[in-house]
Amino acid sequence: MKERYFSLVVAVVASLLIASCGKDDNPTSPPKPPPPPTEVSLGDIKVERELFAKVLKSQILATSYYRAEGGSSIQHIGPLILGMSLQDLDFDALKDLSFSFSHGVYEATYGRDHLRFVFFFAENFDSFNAGDTIFYNLFAIDSYVRNVIITLHGISYDEGTLFHLINGSIHFDGLKPVVSIGAEKLLFSMEYNGVLNIEQPNNLTDTLDAFVRTSPANVQLIANQLINEGYTLMFDSTRYVSQYYNVAGVIDTSHFNVRKREGDYWIDGEMSGRIVQNGISFYYRGTYSNHGENFTDFYLTPERSSRVGRSRQENNMRSGRFTSVTGDTLSFQLP
Repeated sequence: MKERYFSLVVAVVASLLIASCGKDDNPTSPPKPPPPPTEVSLGDIKVERELFAKVLKSQILATSYYRAEGGSSIQHIGPLILGMSLQDLDFDALKDLSFSFSHGVYEATYGRDHLRFVFFFAENFDSFNAGDTIFYNLFAIDSYVRNVIITLHGISYDEGTLFHLINGSIHFDGLKPVVSIGAEKLLFSMEYNGVLNIEQPNNLTDTLDAFVRTSPANVQLIANQLINEGYTLMFDSTRYVSQYYNVAGVIDTSHFNVRKREGDYWIDGEMSGRIVQNGISFYYRGTYSNHGENFTDFYLTPERSSRVGRSRQENNMRSGRFTSVTGDTLSFQLP
């Protein structure tokens, strides 16, 4: 009995020893993940991710501002143009929009933003030739009628210089005329200068300048474009400097198409420019919208013939994600 018990104990101990010999006394740790990349591949070169993120952030910041400036300029003059074309002339329009008038130029200042526009004759008009600047205020009553007097026999008045711009008959609300004018006889041209200073961390400032212009166009046509296919705004001499991101940028060409939709103005456009960061010039071309897709293609040459990657931005223009043609990705977000 004792021998059988002893044999059983020996067998158990032996099995335990064999099992323990099969175990690794020094198990290896799971492999550590590789460190995150510090560079992003852009064609034939590699750029530090931190530096290129600054390029992406400054570009989305500038584009957001320019898109907003296009909307701001049209917010001021859109109702004016539509009102002139689709309803009776509002003689208080300039007062409501804080415009002044002098020598044919209508102007308004909003903070550091400055808007000016001019009307021209679209065709020969009395002693004026097509293309002449209209030096008379289109929103002043005495440009159409003067010396209005109510008598027992009705209302008498003298014709003003622009009297024959009136469409149809003239009516009066007291001494105030109620008229509509021939918008098809007028041309309109606008310039909008905007300056924005953005306070950044560490007491740094980014400065963005925008200059929006339009070519002279028929007022009735502009109104139709705003309602239908869209009215085009061109950006010119537009630049920005960022102390915070240490970049300088300039807009080469850009245009935005503006349409009135659902009680608001939809803006769709294209823009190309250049950003210089740490001695490297990054060229870009993109498509932007305040209601649709926003993306920017990046290049390393001014010809923009070989794309090195694409940045897709959220519609609020606060964040996005860049993907290079080699598959590198870089997400970014404004502070």
